[in-house]
Amino acid sequence: MMVRSFNSSLLTRRTTLKELGFYLEGLLELCERESVIFFKTGLYTLQFVNVSECNIHGLDFSFPDAGWSRDYFDLIRRSFSSEGIEYVVRPLEDGEIPRFLDVGNLDLATAKKVTLIAMNALPPCEDDLEVEYKGSWLRRPSRKYLRSRFLAMSLELQDQGSL
Repeated sequence: MMVRSFNSSLLTRRTTLKELGFYLEGLLELCERESVIFFKTGLYTLQFVNVSECNIHGLDFSFPDAGWSRDYFDLIRRSFSSEGIEYVVRPLEDGEIPRFLDVGNLDLATAKKVTLIAMNALPPCEDDLEVEYKGSWLRRPSRKYLRSRFLAMSLELQDQGSL
């Protein structure tokens, strides 16, 4: 199997909240274990890591208790508690980031739910989100795959009345 590293700057895209599932699915289906996706706004960043292993697909969500995120850390933690999302607060030895809020081994549907809960706990973003991948490809997405996924996503959004 040929694994290719990818340059995240080539894979940075602007998107909307409604399209996040497409990118999470891409992380699960097309990227190697330990590849990362970041959803960024001007105020904060949400991070998922592919933790798939031997045909068991999963994503981990992490949110740092860093200087820029300290005001939001407890908001997200309380939102997860009220929605029944199990999480772990993982301490670090790093003085700049003393701990992370982690939700582990999520399937795609739960990862979407976690993203929406976290985004709803945070101040609304007025701009589109920036999506950034870092890691290695399991397989490069074909144009046909991308067209079919965008078509399916568009139909799903149309069914939900979002288009």
